[in-house]
Amino acid sequence: TIDAYVLLQLDNEHPFRTATVKKNYNPKWNETFTFTILPEARDSKLKLTVMDWDNTTADDFVGQVEIKDLWDMSPAQGGGRIDASMPLLRLDGNPVVGEDKKPSMLHITLECKAEAR
Repeated sequence: TIDAYVLLQLDNEHPFRTATVKKNYNPKWNETFTFTILPEARDSKLKLTVMDWDNTTADDFVGQVEIKDLWDMSPAQGGGRIDASMPLLRLDGNPVVGEDKKPSMLHITLECKAEAR
């Protein structure tokens, strides 16, 4: 099993981190994070990196998902929502495969809202 957590990073900003879900191949986080996407950052991308926490050594990279074209989902563009399972990818772009020989998936719900004033 793994002790999984996710790093969420918008472009080069400091990443957010989920809680660590220990000893689980099918972790669920159900956490909410807020990012601000500015009009001048139309090419923004959100990277979600799944890591395996280790007590005695460096944490291990498991896989990542990148969501691009976030500006297209912005309220200025009519808003948008993603509710989908996306394959985790290795650094070489190939899918991460689980012990069951199936691609490992990360389910994401992403909603773009107007900033409260």
